[in-house]
Amino acid sequence: MLKLLGTVPLVFFIATIFIVNGFNICESWESPLLLLLFNFVFISLLSFVVSYISLKSYLKYSSLTLLLMGAGLLSLGLGGLLGALLRSTPEGANNNVTLFNIGVFVGSIFQAAGAVLTFKGQKAGVPVKTNKLKAAFLYSGLSVLMFLVAVAAYQNVTPKFFLPEGPTLLRQAILGTSIALLAISSFIFMVVHYRSGSDLVYWYALALASIAIGLFAILIQQSVGCPLGWIGRAAQYMGGIYFMVAILKAK
Repeated sequence: MLKLLGTVPLVFFIATIFIVNGFNICESWESPLLLLLFNFVFISLLSFVVSYISLKSYLKYSSLTLLLMGAGLLSLGLGGLLGALLRSTPEGANNNVTLFNIGVFVGSIFQAAGAVLTFKGQKAGVPVKTNKLKAAFLYSGLSVLMFLVAVAAYQNVTPKFFLPEGPTLLRQAILGTSIALLAISSFIFMVVHYRSGSDLVYWYALALASIAIGLFAILIQQSVGCPLGWIGRAAQYMGGIYFMVAILKAK
């Protein structure tokens, strides 16, 4: 019953997105402080926690899947946090969209790779000393990459992702690809759940699905901070809660 109830928010968000989109409300209500608070708590903080737990599990069991999943969440968390921090800058709307979308894109690639390995039934290996080096290299590399992107965006060096008239084609392509990868990853994890019965995999699949749904709302929004955009953000925040439920089910 609990698993079935877990799908209710997803159905709610999908229905709400199409209803609100039908009204075509373009008015924007944006609060950099509120965005920073919500992004930090529901996206960055929860992603960092789950990423850290995935890292510890990887070092213990030598499962590459866990390392990839953790790296994907680290990228998502960094993108959400850095983007929110840059929201109050002169090019705030574009900077926020740029950082978050790049973080999601990189994260979705790692999630897809982890899903494929899980589907193939990759088994844990024997812990080895080089695991720490691999994990340190990957996690630090992602952190440096996102920091450099943030600096480049602030210096107005990165290609534009969002203009006053709306999102650019580059942004739509990157975000659309991210949505597809997350949706496919969610489906694969759900197949793995039905094959293995793992509660962790089930809630992890719902988390990825919720984020994909939220990103779809962001993809079709008319302006940053419009009602449709906030619904999309809420769906992504729900994804962070799903991630925590997945971790609790693993204990």
